[in-house]
Amino acid sequence: NLLPVRNTSPIIEKIRNIYYELNAKLNSAIKNFEDGSCYEGSLDFEGKFHGNGKLTYANGSSIEGKFVHGHEPATAKFTFPDGDIYEGTFDKNNLFHGEGKFSFLNGRNFEGNFEHGNVVGNVRYSYPNGNV
Repeated sequence: NLLPVRNTSPIIEKIRNIYYELNAKLNSAIKNFEDGSCYEGSLDFEGKFHGNGKLTYANGSSIEGKFVHGHEPATAKFTFPDGDIYEGTFDKNNLFHGEGKFSFLNGRNFEGNFEHGNVVGNVRYSYPNGNV
C-alpha cells in the first residue's frame, strides 16, 4: 500500500480517495473469456474485478455493480437473458437475499424480501397501469 493507513485526517482520506479513483480509471479493462463471458470495468493491482463493473455471461445474462477483489457484488443489478431485471442484494452464494425488486419486460414489478433465494414476508406487485 503506497499510502499510510495510520493517518485518518480528512486531507489524507481525500488524497487516498483520489488515488483509488485514478487507479480504478487507469486499470479499467475489457476482458473476454474462453467461455464467452466478458467483463467491463475496473481491476485491482492483481488484475481481479474490483470497483464498478459489469460481467456479461455467455447466455446473455449480466451482473452489474461494485466488485470486490474478484468477488461478485453484494448489491447489484442482474439482467436475465430474457431482459427481466433483478435489483437488490445477494448472499455469498449469489442467491437473492434481503430487499430486492424484479422489473419484468411486460411492465410488471415485484418488490419484496428474500432469504437465500426464497421470497419471505409480504411482497408488493404492481402492474403497468399503476394498480398494486
